[in-house]
Amino acid sequence: MQAPLQRMVHGLHPFVAHFVVPVFALANAGVDLRHGLGEVLSHPAARGVLVGLVIGKPLGVLAASALAMRLFGATFPDGATWRHLAGAAFLAGIGFTMSLFIDGLAFASATQPFRAAKAAVLAASGVSAAIGFALLFGAARGAARDPPG
Repeated sequence: MQAPLQRMVHGLHPFVAHFVVPVFALANAGVDLRHGLGEVLSHPAARGVLVGLVIGKPLGVLAASALAMRLFGATFPDGATWRHLAGAAFLAGIGFTMSLFIDGLAFASATQPFRAAKAAVLAASGVSAAIGFALLFGAARGAARDPPG
């Protein structure tokens, strides 16, 4: 038997985890989208953040993994492939909190670049999440079709 409070906490968890926390994070980040995402993302600072999070982070994870395999003999766990690693590497681009912190340090005295960089972090997180999901979902579907052993 479960206490009523535990049932309530368990029942509210999906709503809190998937709606309340992201909305709270977005509101606290102060991302201004009143003029549209396209206008903000045309700023050079935004393009740099997008390239860094969507391309740089996955490349860094993949390169470090390949280096570890080459130099230290690291191997994949059973059933894991480069596609799985690439999917996880793209998920590394979903850095919201630390990216905003670094943007704040880099653009402390420049209001417009800081606003553009904050919006780019949001956009890059979405793009990275979508690519990572697609890679991992495709890998899972492929594994389900492959015969064992």
